[in-house]
Amino acid sequence: MYFLNKIKCLSLFICILAISCGKGENTPAPVPVNSDPVIFSIAPLSGGVGTTVIIKGDNFSTNILSNIVKFNGVIATISVAKEDTLIVTVPAGASNGAITITVNNRTVNGSSFTVLTNLTVSTLAGTGVQAVLNGNASAAQFNFPYDICLDAQGNIYVSDYNQIRKITPAGIVNTLAGSGIRGFLDGPGNIAQFNPVMGIACDGQGNIYAADRDNNKIRKITADGTVSTLAGGSTFGYQNGTGTDARFWEPISVAVDAQGNVYVADKSNFRIRKITPSGTVSTLAGKGTSGYSDGISSLAEFYNLQDIAVDNQGVVYVTDQNRIRKITSDGTVTTFAGSGANNFLNAIGIMAEFANPNGICIDGAGNIFIGDVTNAVIRKISTTAVVTTYAGSPGQQGFADGLFNTAKFYYPKGVAVDIQGNIYIADNANHRIRKVSFQ
Repeated sequence: MYFLNKIKCLSLFICILAISCGKGENTPAPVPVNSDPVIFSIAPLSGGVGTTVIIKGDNFSTNILSNIVKFNGVIATISVAKEDTLIVTVPAGASNGAITITVNNRTVNGSSFTVLTNLTVSTLAGTGVQAVLNGNASAAQFNFPYDICLDAQGNIYVSDYNQIRKITPAGIVNTLAGSGIRGFLDGPGNIAQFNPVMGIACDGQGNIYAADRDNNKIRKITADGTVSTLAGGSTFGYQNGTGTDARFWEPISVAVDAQGNVYVADKSNFRIRKITPSGTVSTLAGKGTSGYSDGISSLAEFYNLQDIAVDNQGVVYVTDQNRIRKITSDGTVTTFAGSGANNFLNAIGIMAEFANPNGICIDGAGNIFIGDVTNAVIRKISTTAVVTTYAGSPGQQGFADGLFNTAKFYYPKGVAVDIQGNIYIADNANHRIRKVSFQ
């Protein structure tokens, strides 16, 4: 009897265990405590219709149709949907107000967005005819303008093949320096020669610095147009030193910081050089070989240097073969934006894509503007590396003034920004100087 009772007890235990296990297997997975969408950041927080906006957060759906983004109640188009990222465009009819996101009937409110309806592209100077003609801005003519800079008095300077042209605040175009003859000659502006002048930069004292590419020199132009050689010898090469003892090889662009130091994108040396106000030339970054490598100064590599800019903190940025590279004061190089692919994509940092980015400038808030040549647009990069389209119709080369998202450029190269935030563009193949402003 005792043996039979043990069997019965054992059977009962097995039965209870089986029932218990069965219940566990059929119990549904617990529902997450917080599955509401969460917004971490929205950038930018202002822009016109068609502006790309990147929303970072959590609990978004990877199915585009399961997300609804509204700008003050107006539904936006979503181009990318990830669990932590939504990329949308500002819809027509949007007005100032909060951005809201609804995911599977759960809604969260984000920051207020300011809709800019009057960001406009206009022609500042040039008729579109390839020639050199001074006079009123509306009648003046340019010959493939390459780069652009501004002085503290509101004068605009343009590198125009073998000359440097000047546009006064009153809209009068004249030639500051360069006889138009391709060669090398220092002296008064009307007889000086360049071969040719490429990138230019203005300092706080009214001087202009120019990358004289095929002469392998950096030239200095005073406010009255007098041209002298700041650095660079009679032959190309690579050598640090002072003044004409230094050697460059096809310097392509220059930038000036608040202390008067001049930075040079030394294209065929694949290096970034620095010239002190006394003319001493050193190497800031680059090992001198063609390639792509971030890292410390002596190990970093550049591939196709185009333009250079320096911010208020002395950090240098350069455009380099579909990437924007960043160089700190100790020469450390990182990639700030661009995957290297020759394409067009608004995104964050190295996920973004450019096609032959050339001109670069930085506003007082640290935003970067790029002349994205082959894409025929002006791109904006925020301080957090969010890349958007600021003006132009992506991939549509041509000429059209008007609202920022319908305007057209044809090889927009040099760019500059004034203290009011207006952007000026050397629209190379349109032979015009364009302006992007709020009107």
